[in-house]
Amino acid sequence: MKICIFGGTFDPPHIGHLLIAQTVCEVEDFDKILFVPAYSPPHKVQITDIEPVYIQGGVAILTFVIFGLIGYHFIGRRPKFVDFMIATEGEMRKVNWSTRREIVGSTILVILLTLFIALFCQVVDLLFSWFFQWVDVLQSV
Repeated sequence: MKICIFGGTFDPPHIGHLLIAQTVCEVEDFDKILFVPAYSPPHKVQITDIEPVYIQGGVAILTFVIFGLIGYHFIGRRPKFVDFMIATEGEMRKVNWSTRREIVGSTILVILLTLFIALFCQVVDLLFSWFFQWVDVLQSV
């Protein structure tokens, strides 16, 4: 059995490592490949600290705990909030939703108004630019 030992920092691991390993295995006909990570190679001075990973994990756990406490506060300790959410869901089922034609028409109207406002702002900006160049506040480009 031919075994290839592929060492490196793999910091960060990426698809290039896998492509190199795959190519070597195909060319040299290896049966197995072993990836051996090296923490501190002599030729590489800058290596990622492990501490940022702990910080990221801590922030994720803290976020999870905070949102869990908020959820418990609203759902577990306030039954009126749960009743309100259930009633809201019931009311949402009663709503008469717009037709596809109304939604498309409203969307087109919003897009056109957005473009009109953007064009208006561009014209106002151009007028201010000309005015400030005319009174020598801005230099001509």
